[in-house]
Amino acid sequence: MHKILLVEDSKEIFVIVEQTLASIADLEWAETLGDAEKKDIKKFDLLLLDVELPDGNGVEFCSKALMAKPNLPIFFLTSHTELSEKVLGLSAGADDYITKPFEPLELKAR
Repeated sequence: MHKILLVEDSKEIFVIVEQTLASIADLEWAETLGDAEKKDIKKFDLLLLDVELPDGNGVEFCSKALMAKPNLPIFFLTSHTELSEKVLGLSAGADDYITKPFEPLELKAR
């Protein structure tokens, strides 16, 4: 089973993602970047990351995560819909950029 880290401050989003991916992944949740930084990034197969978090910017964490595990797939899952934000996230090394609201089945397919 795949191991996924979701860095997201919304419990509602966590529940949706957990229900959507329960059959294919073991999901861990970090509500803040501080919580995420305490995790061993190397043990995860995928990082789902919000851009705007209570204690910082997910784009910066994306770069840190890739330094720890260079081939880690990273998907942004965020309400930031501006093209410049998408380009910034993808330029930081993310593999995908999904905007909220999102369709749970589309997330699972990706």
